Formats: sequence, structure tokens, C-alpha cells
Amino acid sequence: MKFDASEYKVENLPKLSAEDEAKPEAKYYYQGRREITDPVLLKAMEPGNELDIKDVIYPQDFIKLIQPGCPQPKVGYCLLPEGVAYACACLDFPEVTMEMEGWFMPWVMDDNKFRYQIWYPGSHEAHYDNYAIEDFGEGMMDLVLGKRPDMATIGLPDDPYAINPKLLRVMGRNGLGKLQSDPDDAELQASVMIHMIFARDGGGLRRYSFGYTGAHLKDGKLLPIPCEGKTVTAENGRMQLVHLLYEYTNQAYILPKLYAEFGDQKPSMVMPPYPEDKIPLLKRAGLIK
Repeated sequence: MKFDASEYKVENLPKLSAEDEAKPEAKYYYQGRREITDPVLLKAMEPGNELDIKDVIYPQDFIKLIQPGCPQPKVGYCLLPEGVAYACACLDFPEVTMEMEGWFMPWVMDDNKFRYQIWYPGSHEAHYDNYAIEDFGEGMMDLVLGKRPDMATIGLPDDPYAINPKLLRVMGRNGLGKLQSDPDDAELQASVMIHMIFARDGGGLRRYSFGYTGAHLKDGKLLPIPCEGKTVTAENGRMQLVHLLYEYTNQAYILPKLYAEFGDQKPSMVMPPYPEDKIPLLKRAGLIK
């Protein structure tokens, strides 16, 4: 089952195990994802509605983007001239604090399959240390997130927070992934994901997320990396945008509720073991030796 914008139906969600159904968080899974009602976001996700290249944020633009007073980037997707698919999502989390944000992922990792699934029911399957399984519209993908690059790789100074007091966090990944439906020895496709979190006027957080399919970051610039047998199109960017907007719309809704109900649970900070059948993939991607 694929869970794209036009196909998502709560009644099609895979049924939880009896053990997971008995957990109090199960109600969030069976609610499905939170629907998007903002007409601007709905328009941005439409097929054939690609961004103009002038509205694209390249990595070399990040330093401008974090300056105080810089306008918010335009939400949307397109295929860049370099043959890289681009996606930009911007969302407000009016009821979320950085304390909640810092608690959430460690809490998820203590039940890394079930709790990751309730974050985005149907499109999230499991999360491990620097490795996730999720659906970006083409079926479940093994996404090896890799170690976090330093700020120079992203294209920012060592301390970007000194530039803007509202900038609270910058996170980046040079990822490698493949669809689970592809052969085990299929070439891994390169991708980049960058997240920025800002303090929001009036309280809460604002998140910018940038995706670049078919490239990695090097010294603050895009390095296109072709993948044998894979043609990158604007649709790759659109599907990633759809995923990001629904993933974070749902998180903005459920995180305050989860924190109110379970925030007193202190995460163990112990990472779950990798699945044995994924060890060859993780070695091939360079995550483990």
C-alpha cells in the first residue's frame, strides 16, 4: 500500500499487533494522519505545480536564510537544472516547545517501531540509530541516514546560532536509500535532508525542511550523484514534499498531547539493535563496519 496525498485512507492502514493495540498510544495510530486544510499547502503539493527556479533555496543560500528578518522560503517542489529533485516544507508548531522536541525522538526510540508508526501512520514503519524505514509515495524505503555532517558541510559557520537568536537547531543528513521492492544489490540513491527550527513569534516553533533527491552536500554545495537505473524527476520532489508536510502536520498535532500524557517517562537513551537482515545493507551504506 502506498500512502500518497491522493491515496491515503485510514481504513487501509495495516492493523497493529495485539500487543501494540493494547498500548494507550494506539488511539493515535488509528486516527491516521492529521489532514492538511491550508489551501496554500494543498496547492503546493499539486502535480504539475512546480516552483520557479528563482524560489529554490540552494545550500549556499542557507547562510542568508538564517539571518534575522529573512523571509520564509516558498513551500513547493521542482526538478533542479542539476537533475536533483527539490522539496521545501515550512510548518508552524504553535503548541510545541524545544523541551518537547528534545524529548520526542528519544521517547520514540524506546519503542522504535510502534511509536514511529504513530508519528505518521501508514508511512512510517521503524526507526533505528541513523536508519529509518518509511514510505515517500513509492512504497517502503530503507533510508540510511548516516552520521550528521558538520556545519561546514551544510554551508554554515560552526556556530550558526550566534547569527540569529531565533534559530534554535540545524540538523542535516547525507542519506543513501533504496526501495524495499528493489533488488538487494540495487545501487543506493543519494539524498539530502536539512531541517531548521526557529522560535516562532507568539510562541511555539517554526520548522523549515529541505530535501534534495539525487545529491549529497559537500562544502556547502550540492554534489549531484546519479543512481544507476533511477531517473530523478520533479515527482520525486513532490512526493517528498507530500511526506514532509503530512509528517510534520501530524507531529504538530500529536506531540503536545503525547507530551502531556507521557512526558514524565524518561527515555532510556539506549538504541535498539539493527535488524539482522539489514546488516548487509547498512554495511554497504557505510553506517556500520
